Amino acid sequence: MRGRGFGEVYKAFDKGSGVYVAVKKTRLLESDEELRSESELLMSCNSPFIVRYNGAIRNGNDLWVKFGRRG
Repeated sequence: MRGRGFGEVYKAFDKGSGVYVAVKKTRLLESDEELRSESELLMSCNSPFIVRYNGAIRNGNDLWVKFGRRG
């Protein structure tokens, strides 16, 4: 775990890509529609100044978000 704030961030190994990624675990506070909208926005971002959004998994009241490096 790397820090606390709006959730917990873990370092994980993505077997599919063979690289380490960040996985953030947070409690769900938004509606499904807000999550879908934010997810689509994050997936469309393409900047070397922000991390790459690689998807999210909902598990009960928890949301696990996977981020990776660009380039």
